[in-house]
Amino acid sequence: MDFGTVRALTGTLIVAITLGACSAGPVNTPERGGYAEALRRGADGQATALKDSQVTEDEYRTAVTEMVKCARGAGLIVSEPRPDGTGILLNYDFSVPEGSDPDEREKAHDACYRMHLEIVSDEYVAQRRSLFKAKEAALFDKVVECMKGRGAETGKVDTQDGAEINRINRGWPEEFAICYRQVFEPNSS
Repeated sequence: MDFGTVRALTGTLIVAITLGACSAGPVNTPERGGYAEALRRGADGQATALKDSQVTEDEYRTAVTEMVKCARGAGLIVSEPRPDGTGILLNYDFSVPEGSDPDEREKAHDACYRMHLEIVSDEYVAQRRSLFKAKEAALFDKVVECMKGRGAETGKVDTQDGAEINRINRGWPEEFAICYRQVFEPNSS
């Protein structure tokens, strides 16, 4: 499984849960919340998307497109964004050109992600949290089914419990990676 894809998805899930649990009233003011953070970073595109406290699908897609353009401009090899299994998020894979410093390219990806996508993505998922969680649990049911079909003896798994998902990932990492990709990224190459 591609590190960039997994990291982006994991980070989005963690932040979405945190934002959903912590939000109380409007959070996007010039003084606090995602809008304020985007202003502090000088991330004008993200600030524009966050100003009204709602991130539309078009604003999210624009942020992904800008992130990909930035990463490609920094010399990374980036796939075309494609819908994840939930139909809510867009995933992409990235890698470094042969002979380049992977650490430097990782820093370049992170800088582009922070400048163009991070806050918008976090807000986009947080605003769709209940829909995302329902679709995600159904997909993880399919991951577990696939893993069992590959011989993993996972036992009963509560796919709405993050600790359970981590347990099966640690116990059967190869099967989890293969099945996760098949289920969550059906459009990947």
